[in-house]
Amino acid sequence: MLAVHPKHQRKGLGTKLIQHCSQIADAAGIPTYLSSFPQAHALYGKLRYTDIDYFDVDLNEWGTKLSGYGVYRQYTMVRQPVKDPTII
Repeated sequence: MLAVHPKHQRKGLGTKLIQHCSQIADAAGIPTYLSSFPQAHALYGKLRYTDIDYFDVDLNEWGTKLSGYGVYRQYTMVRQPVKDPTII
């Protein structure tokens, strides 16, 4: 699980952390899997993660506190190892 405090988001910190972990996985030749929240989905796509599945939760079914937010989609994503370390 990776999260960057909202005060420090949009500064490249999450990208650098993911790239560092990806380099370790690439060196070991293993794919990496993650579960992405909607807000980070585009970031992971830019870092070569691809969708393999998703599930939807209708937040309207969880009472009035979450009513009005609609369907929340969570993605399962994978990134295959890269042999060329210049490709991230």
